[in-house]
Amino acid sequence: MATNIKLNIRKSSLRLTDELLTVRLIQNDSHRVTIGNLDGLKRSSETATSDEIQEFNGLLQDVPTTDLTVMSYHPAIANNPGAVRNYAGKRHVVALAGTIEKRNVTYIASGGKLYEQNKLSLASEDGDLDCQPGDELMIFKGDRECVSWAVLNCHEYTHIDILRALQDYEIELLVVVTYNAASRLYWEYARADVHRLFCFVVIVNVGELGGSGVFAPFRRIGKEKNATLSTAGQMFGARGSAEVDASMKLEIGCLRQLRETYRTKGFPEKAARDGRDVILPSQRFLHTFDVSPGVPQARPRQIDNFSWNSKNPVIAFCQLDSLSIETYRKTGYRLDKADNEVAFFKQRLTAKLHELMLRCRLREEPANLDFLVMPEVFVPRSFLPELIAFSKANKTIVIAGLDYPDDENANECVIIHPDRPEGVTTFYRKITRSQYDAQGSADPEDRQPLKRGSELLRFTNDSGASFGVLICYDYSHLELIERLNLGDGAEPLDILFVVSHNPFGDLYRSCCIADSHRFYQHIVMCNVAEFGGSGIFAPRREPGSRQVLCEVGKGIEATGLHQLDLDMQRAMRATADNKLQHGKFMRKPGIFQERFTFEKVLKED
Repeated sequence: MATNIKLNIRKSSLRLTDELLTVRLIQNDSHRVTIGNLDGLKRSSETATSDEIQEFNGLLQDVPTTDLTVMSYHPAIANNPGAVRNYAGKRHVVALAGTIEKRNVTYIASGGKLYEQNKLSLASEDGDLDCQPGDELMIFKGDRECVSWAVLNCHEYTHIDILRALQDYEIELLVVVTYNAASRLYWEYARADVHRLFCFVVIVNVGELGGSGVFAPFRRIGKEKNATLSTAGQMFGARGSAEVDASMKLEIGCLRQLRETYRTKGFPEKAARDGRDVILPSQRFLHTFDVSPGVPQARPRQIDNFSWNSKNPVIAFCQLDSLSIETYRKTGYRLDKADNEVAFFKQRLTAKLHELMLRCRLREEPANLDFLVMPEVFVPRSFLPELIAFSKANKTIVIAGLDYPDDENANECVIIHPDRPEGVTTFYRKITRSQYDAQGSADPEDRQPLKRGSELLRFTNDSGASFGVLICYDYSHLELIERLNLGDGAEPLDILFVVSHNPFGDLYRSCCIADSHRFYQHIVMCNVAEFGGSGIFAPRREPGSRQVLCEVGKGIEATGLHQLDLDMQRAMRATADNKLQHGKFMRKPGIFQERFTFEKVLKED
């Protein structure tokens, strides 16, 4: 049963100056940190020394009253709310207080008041200290002059129920205070969230661990050729152990204008304002030519008795060259109209299938190919008989993006099961519409109608194991991912397959890493070779790139082949989190500790 959380909506007093908010990020040493060691954690509640108190006062006394100061744990804060209250009347401060009377507390000083927010989603270390979870989450609701924002405490950022609650209030700034060694994972979270929540994200950690960062929903600031930001707009990052004091101006006014422009004018306005290359937001903020902005509507549907190897499936994803965008436009996304081009293309696909089966037979330990995955809008429908024959001959489930049917514009993915009767296949229809769907020409105003789907499909075998499928821009919508994974009280999918034809493979890579942990599942991404980013991701500690089991870069034709260990994933889901400190699988996200529902409460301060 889910725990009910009071969602306290308070009036924001965090004012903009010339449509900007200045955030001062302080990554300071805690002089206490010992991650994973109970004795070290207990030290966080020790009384601060006079030198530590003097240091803390020095950090805050010269901060402008309009700035937001964000810091992680400092020993002068713990058990000493007066340390922050002294500044509450004049400044805006967010600071992690640590463990106080069996609560893990964040102090939020703003508008002349000091708020205590008790941590909702507890990590195993919190349990070791006998901490009790909070029952309230604050959202500071803005207006024309003030920012809409919220604050999360470390492990809360892993919890999808909390993220969805914040998303519904369209916050403009999310602050995450951490005391956490998993900074790489939190950066991937932030890169995914600035896109899906279309807001700024600020993460702050202690100096000994590093990993503080500031993320914006822009790819570029300025008109110069090299004025680009990294994936998903990382404005600032402090990787590694260091003490850092940095100030950044967040363009909240620009974000608001972009939200309004996308809602009213949609795709044609994707061009940057003042040289900003914007990360296209979800449909919540976007008028998609023939549908008004809002949360896409779709219901989950479970397809039972769909047999598949849910123990150790072998999966192949084909990252191959597609036909040109000009061919798609010329044929109306019906590739068989391309005559000679498509004939040669199908010959290449046949050769790739033969090559793949040879690889499977020549493996050191030959195994059946359980899944074959191909990109979005990739396979001509005239090639379907060959895919069905391949599926039956090799006992393989085929998941492939198809070109449009003859009778209507629709972006579909076929799911072929080898044991289904001849001609019986399942189609998943894309629920959302991106700027690349149903283009009439290169003119962004020239768009054709698109028939959208209304169902999210879960394929479940007799053991209760499930996989699901999404198509490209569907994956930009946290609402759809959450509904597919958790709708109707379901457990998260064992595998999520995403077929795409997406120029922003680097962004979706971050989303895959973030979601593979937040839902504790394997994710298979399959993109076209031009854009790259195909791979298999899991909540595992892998050498090199953590959580990446297999991936292919941009501009490379390749077929990835990997065997998953889903039995172990399910076993780890059922294992106590404090037993996952070491080993191949990561510690679990918030939804595996406790599920939340939210009750809105208006607070008059």
